[in-house]
Amino acid sequence: GLIEESKLESFNYPIYYPCVEEVRQVIEREGSFNIHQLETSHISWSVGYENDDKGLEFNKHARAKNVANNIRAVSESLLANHFGSAIMDDLFHRFTIKISAHLEMGLGAHTVLFIYLIKK
Repeated sequence: GLIEESKLESFNYPIYYPCVEEVRQVIEREGSFNIHQLETSHISWSVGYENDDKGLEFNKHARAKNVANNIRAVSESLLANHFGSAIMDDLFHRFTIKISAHLEMGLGAHTVLFIYLIKK
């Protein structure tokens, strides 16, 4: 493989995505704010890549590359520090292919949480 199994086994990516109720509970428990409004929005990874003449299939690779590049911007330094920078291009190329397959199934969206707080 590209990387040593021991490096893979020892890798920890410290990220956590709370659900809406967890966010609500933390705000309420902390007590400094009242929640005036709390909403979620799901934004498809296809936004901005629609093409009336050729459809979304035409831009499948561009959409997948965009998603991979966004994730790369956030995670590359952590990954390169642990696994080495030499494999980053190949890793994210493979990741783009996986995202493309994911998009073919009609999946893929960013979830955005909007919170309007009022200080108590």
